[in-house]
Amino acid sequence: VLKFGFDSEPNEEGGSVSEKVNFSWENATSTLRWNHIFGNRLFMNFSGIYSTYNYGLDSTINQGGAGIFNWDSEITTYLFKPDFTFYPSLGNTWKFGVHATYHKFMPAEIKSNEAGINDTNLPFEKGLEIAPYFEYEKKWERTTLLAGLRFSWFGNLGPNQVHFYNPDIAKQVNTVVQSKNYKKGEITKSYANIEPRISVKHQLNANQSIKFSFGKNIQNIHLLTNTTAALPFDVWKPSGEHVKPLKVYQTSLGYAAEHRSNKWQFTTDVFYKTFDNMIDYKNGADLFLNDRIETQILPCRQSQPLLLFEFPRTQKQEIREKKHRLEGEKGIPIHPRSMSMLWQYQVVLLMYDPIEPGR
Repeated sequence: VLKFGFDSEPNEEGGSVSEKVNFSWENATSTLRWNHIFGNRLFMNFSGIYSTYNYGLDSTINQGGAGIFNWDSEITTYLFKPDFTFYPSLGNTWKFGVHATYHKFMPAEIKSNEAGINDTNLPFEKGLEIAPYFEYEKKWERTTLLAGLRFSWFGNLGPNQVHFYNPDIAKQVNTVVQSKNYKKGEITKSYANIEPRISVKHQLNANQSIKFSFGKNIQNIHLLTNTTAALPFDVWKPSGEHVKPLKVYQTSLGYAAEHRSNKWQFTTDVFYKTFDNMIDYKNGADLFLNDRIETQILPCRQSQPLLLFEFPRTQKQEIREKKHRLEGEKGIPIHPRSMSMLWQYQVVLLMYDPIEPGR
């Protein structure tokens, strides 16, 4: 549990005014794991994981009375994943399994007796993700190939009320054309995506190598915030009718070299990323206690070329001093020192394009 708070000073008139504000974050997790060896070639690792993340804000003001404001938000996750590893022959490895994840979000539960602030409970949101996958690794004398495929299915679950808007204009509260109520456990919206990935590394010689990779990743849980600080007012949102899964495509090409005596190393990588269905915000977006938060966001596309240079250098220096510079009066010599330095340079260019009107 992490808490951060402050207390106010008494007022100048000498009145009994005090204010106490606390931010709190709390994590809890537990894991159940079972390993089983079916034979010399097949191995299984089954994991059941439970985690909860609670964050909140408490405020107490006393001035001849009491003012209390309490905000609580919570994310609960259940994950079940059997993972298998199969070794059919030397240099060949297969990995496969399935991950089933259940998410439960409590956006905000507010209790207050302050004037102008009513008790509020934003509706729970739930999501279920099922993702089978397989991965193949092949090693040759100088080349390593890693290829995989993951199928991601995500469903937004009821109970929930979904509003549908006029598709020809920007989403606003007054542009709702229909509302639909979903029962408990009913799928309000589902998405299915394929996530391929491949990487190849080739050793040119004992000191140089090149690598290439391509991958597609899907993110079904989104953090909505228009600030740079992680505050309790941030909103975690599962993909649904108005928030599509984020799709990230990344292609990279790299080169690495090192000195024969390991005095220096050099790596350079060129990345190109594209983001589909990335969330942007309308001008003046209001996310605070907004049960129509889809009216404040916009999907967009973003491209990110990235050029990365790294030049880690390890250098050993023998330091020899004259006798009058030795440590202490007993002539204990200074030991050789080892020094490591890392220079890193990045060139990044961001480009994005809104998909929907209404900025």
